[in-house]
Amino acid sequence: MQNLEQFKQITAGNQAWNTINDLLELCDTAADFWEAAWLKTATAAAKKAVIRRFVRQLKDEDGWPAIASIVVTETDGTQQRIYKQEELFHVEDYRQVVSYWVGNTQYSMKMAEGYRDHAAKRYAVQLDLPWE
Repeated sequence: MQNLEQFKQITAGNQAWNTINDLLELCDTAADFWEAAWLKTATAAAKKAVIRRFVRQLKDEDGWPAIASIVVTETDGTQQRIYKQEELFHVEDYRQVVSYWVGNTQYSMKMAEGYRDHAAKRYAVQLDLPWE
């Protein structure tokens, strides 16, 4: 992994004010500053950020998201977000997406009720909830 001392040495000979792009260029031209494993991880993270942005931006002609995502629990207990274009949905896909959003709604309602109850205890106020 890159280290602070190495960065200090790379930038020590440069007496000019530098933009972040200048500093990036200095690090890019230095031998072995960016380790291959770190670059692979950083590149994957940057690519995922672009893909997530595209998923959010892609809409149908009505302005509705063209790609849906849900969170599933794997057999080992880990959770993973999965994506699918709505154009490719079957009835079961709609069931999964609706179930996912209902679950989010239930969680959100529980959290809102909890915060409302905390406010009542702390400040003796009654906050209204639209579903009550």
